[in-house]
Amino acid sequence: KMTKENKISVVIPCYNVKEYVEKSIISVINQTYKNVEIIVVDDKSTDGTYEVLKTLEEKYKNKFKLYQNKKNMGLAFTRNLGVKMATGKFIGFIDSDDYIDETYYEELVKKLVEDDSDLVVNDILLVDEKGNNIGNVNKACLGDVSKLAIIDNGLAASACNKLLRKDLLEKYPFLEGKINEDVASVIPIIVHSDKISYTDKAIYNYVQRHNSIQNSKFSKKRFDMFDSINVCLERIKDSNNYDSFKDIILLHQLLEIYIYILIEIEDEEERTE
Repeated sequence: KMTKENKISVVIPCYNVKEYVEKSIISVINQTYKNVEIIVVDDKSTDGTYEVLKTLEEKYKNKFKLYQNKKNMGLAFTRNLGVKMATGKFIGFIDSDDYIDETYYEELVKKLVEDDSDLVVNDILLVDEKGNNIGNVNKACLGDVSKLAIIDNGLAASACNKLLRKDLLEKYPFLEGKINEDVASVIPIIVHSDKISYTDKAIYNYVQRHNSIQNSKFSKKRFDMFDSINVCLERIKDSNNYDSFKDIILLHQLLEIYIYILIEIEDEEERTE
């Protein structure tokens, strides 16, 4: 059972984010909810990120634990390592170029305690690289707070707008070596949670970078998502509502591929004009 005293672990995977990572880590250090353990894992950055992290570790003594992969292993491996190191009952993930409002985890924990739930999801605010509000809020849930409503949403697979139970993350780890690796982890956790809470406070700031993974070009690697979907479906096959979940998951992933292909076609047209 979650109580206000429960420790939460926040995992921040880092790769080549030296311009952004300090703001990200400080936003977690400054949380009003104090029982937070911060785990930072550098995925063998090549741009000086690790040196920035070492400097921050020295400056903010004992405020976070720092690890570095021996070689570049990818986001899924890095997140899974953070989960292994975590000692909290619940785990939050922050992308190392994003940052959170100081009440972020206090709000999420309050919701978990009030509802006695296994998982809490929240809306996301889109901001530019200078931290200006672009005016868009990505909603994590429209309508009822049911599993179907949360899965039928573009943010369903995001690990960053949720507090997730550590034992479920260990049971359904991120799929290593693939993109869209969170589909195989986060969606099964939603399906296997007994009770889900939702807060419409948009206090996670998602920085829109021009060169991030999500804004990168379409490539054949995008089709890795079908591996992720297969693992996801295998992990939820015993659930009561399997057919409805499956249809929604496939629809959203196909839409995502369609959007990437459209963007690629538009870019190609612009290049040839």
